[in-house]
Amino acid sequence: MKNKRIKNKLIYVFVSLLLIIIALIGGQGVSPALADSTPYTSVLTDLQKDEEFMTVDYPDNENDRSIAVISIAESADGGLFVYTYQPCQSTTYLVATQINMSITDKMVGEIDNAEDLSPEDRPLLYNLTLISCESVFCKYKVNGFTVRDKAVRYYNIVSIYRKWLDGDPESGNDNTIKSLYYRVGLLYKAETVDGEVKYLCKNVDVVEIKNPYVDFLSYYDGMTWGSFLGFAPDNFTDVHYIAFSTDWKIDTLKEADVTYTTQSYHYTGKNGEGFTYGEKSQSQYITVTAEMSDSSNGGFLAEKYTWKCIQRTSDFIKSAGIDEFSYAYENIKNTEFVLAFLTTPFTQRTEHSLMQGHYKVMDGTKVSDVAILRLLFETNGKTYNLGTLMNQIESDEIAGNTDKPVGFWGYIWRCILRLFRGTASLSEQIVAVIALFFCVLFVPILIIVLSFVFPPFGAVVKMIFKGICTGILWLLKGLWWLICLPFKGIKALINKIRGE
Repeated sequence: MKNKRIKNKLIYVFVSLLLIIIALIGGQGVSPALADSTPYTSVLTDLQKDEEFMTVDYPDNENDRSIAVISIAESADGGLFVYTYQPCQSTTYLVATQINMSITDKMVGEIDNAEDLSPEDRPLLYNLTLISCESVFCKYKVNGFTVRDKAVRYYNIVSIYRKWLDGDPESGNDNTIKSLYYRVGLLYKAETVDGEVKYLCKNVDVVEIKNPYVDFLSYYDGMTWGSFLGFAPDNFTDVHYIAFSTDWKIDTLKEADVTYTTQSYHYTGKNGEGFTYGEKSQSQYITVTAEMSDSSNGGFLAEKYTWKCIQRTSDFIKSAGIDEFSYAYENIKNTEFVLAFLTTPFTQRTEHSLMQGHYKVMDGTKVSDVAILRLLFETNGKTYNLGTLMNQIESDEIAGNTDKPVGFWGYIWRCILRLFRGTASLSEQIVAVIALFFCVLFVPILIIVLSFVFPPFGAVVKMIFKGICTGILWLLKGLWWLICLPFKGIKALINKIRGE
């Protein structure tokens, strides 16, 4: 009997160890962000409480990578759940990451007075944690959210996000899409009546951001004694902006809520080390208004630039010193508005080592996950406050006001064009003046030489020169006739009076 008990205990120990090993091995392939350990009910258990819910209304579709919000629910412990339909879930496992949501009913369309808007009327990005997934249905918990202690609560969900995957749509420019949005556009109203929560839902208008382009401009802050003597880096101001159009007609853009993340970076060309990045920040928010403006430093040997933080694109191009030779020009010229939402410092210096020679060292801030969450605008005399649909994107590492390579003669032509436009830098002005001087000096000499070497060319030049001289002579005669005409009239009038 004793041996049997010992044998049973050994079996239990063996089975327990086996289960632990399986759990450890199996758990290595599961992301800890995919599930909450709290024992919540499953997604279908919750959805099937609604008698009108039918699973046949939500078919599998392996070619549809979208995420649609079906409903929401407040939990007994004050949390908030979001239920989704994800058609390709059986073949392509998707996980929603965030929702764009405000918690009032003031972001649904036309408003009477924009001054009545408070910070809680503005949307935020809320992170999601996957709780349960069955077939094409998923249940998420809204992280860090607590249901407000009010009889009536609002949940205005503008969009839902997931990470970009291979095979998803590209940006169409040099931006990188970090997260894709899917339209929701639903306003949920939760009301507690006699201890029971009742939900109402309605569709609301949203604004689609079209052709967004996230970029930055870099302006030289001017020379200091340290940079002149070579022991201090050159300082720049990086201006981060979004250029975009919308699917609404906007007469006046008054406000825009922008979200983004920041990340410090260090670059060194020594031994091919390249870029190293600091820790990425949490989502940051800023409300950009039409009254906001900013400017670059414009120190010694640096031009000062001033801009409004909300501008028409055409005005932004002029104020920012961008033209057809700049990297940003083609990407923004057909957009409607530009939001300049952040400035960050950037430093650059050249160092030297015996093995590497000269190499660059740069320090700056990378801005990522940029999206517009809300727009306040006026159209036909009416003011609208609406959530927006936009992917979260980031720019490349080339400043938009950097000139594209054009070759030697292209550079000369660019300097001359900018000189006549009044937008040339000091170095470009010098190059343009020298080039024009040589043209004035060299062209007549070249014509004379060619006239002697190629007599037919000389004859043509002589004929053109003669024609120009004849034209100038006739022009001068015509001007002289016009100048003399009033005097001839006066003389004729005097002679007529004397004759009487």
